[in-house]
Amino acid sequence: MPASKPNGLSGGAPRRRGRGRAANDGTTPLPASVEWVARLDALALALAELPERTAVIERAVREVMELLPADSVTVRPEVPADADAGRATIPIEVGGRRFGALELAMKPERVPDAAERTLLLAIGRQCALALARLEASAERPLDPAAVGAALDGVTAGVRALVSVARSAALPSPHRIAEAERMAITHLDDLRRRVGA
Repeated sequence: MPASKPNGLSGGAPRRRGRGRAANDGTTPLPASVEWVARLDALALALAELPERTAVIERAVREVMELLPADSVTVRPEVPADADAGRATIPIEVGGRRFGALELAMKPERVPDAAERTLLLAIGRQCALALARLEASAERPLDPAAVGAALDGVTAGVRALVSVARSAALPSPHRIAEAERMAITHLDDLRRRVGA
C-alpha cells in the first residue's frame, strides 16, 4: 500500500493538515475575539480570588467600564423589565440563577456593537459564576466529625510537644503542665462550640 494516496490536488505528495495558525510572535495583532477571550480568562481568574460579593461586583463594574465607557453603572437587584433608550443592561445570571443586573447609562455617541454586547453578557456570566461560588462556600456547613478529627489531631500534637518538652527539660515541668492544661481546655471549648 502506498505511503500517500493521490487526491488530485497534491499529485501524490503526502498531505498535512494544519492545526490552526502559527503561534503569535507578538508582532502580529491578535483578532479582537482572541483578545476578548484572554480578557475574560483574566477576569475569571481575578473574580475567583475575591472573597466577598461586593468585591466581585465592583471588579465586574470596573471591567465593564474599561470595555465600554458609560456615564454611569447601576447595580440592580433584578433585570429591569423595560429597556430604556440610552441604557444597556447586563444580566448577572448563570444556569437559571439570577444575581441581579448591571445597568449602563450609555454615552450618547456610543452604542455597543454585537460583539461588545456578547462580551458584556459573558462578563455578566463570569460575575454570576463567582457569586454562585461564594454562595456555595457560605452555605457549606461545618462537618462536626471532620472538625472533631482535626481537633483530636491538634490535641495529640500538643501532647506530643509536651512530652518532648518534658524529656528535654526545657522549662519547669509545672509551666509545661500549665501550658498543656490551657491548650487542652481551649481545644475542648472549641470542640463543644462546633458540636464535635
